[in-house]
Amino acid sequence: MIDERPLSILVVEPHAKFRTLVSRRLEADGHQITDVSDGQSALEALREGTWQMLWVHPGSGDVSWEELAQKAREQAPECFITLLSDVAEGPQCPIGPWVDVILPRPWKESELKEVLAGAAARV
Repeated sequence: MIDERPLSILVVEPHAKFRTLVSRRLEADGHQITDVSDGQSALEALREGTWQMLWVHPGSGDVSWEELAQKAREQAPECFITLLSDVAEGPQCPIGPWVDVILPRPWKESELKEVLAGAAARV
């Protein structure tokens, strides 16, 4: 059975179109979403709140995804970190100590549900 508890998710996506798409899709499942467009805004959000999931596109600009993931883990060790990867470009980084899963973009609904279940199981 898939755990469908609402999660608090910080979405870091530089492209407005994708940020809106991701946020609306996650909100449709009842998740509490805060979305930002760049790394500095994400660092501020990480200082101000507690997140169960960090959803980050590696091209978020001024702060590396590694730094964002590390800060999220320091704040909340159970934070589930999802890194997006454009399929056409291939994976943009290896899964390391800061990343739980790389989700291809565009993702399949089944992949998204699996990622959300993994995050819910962590909290």
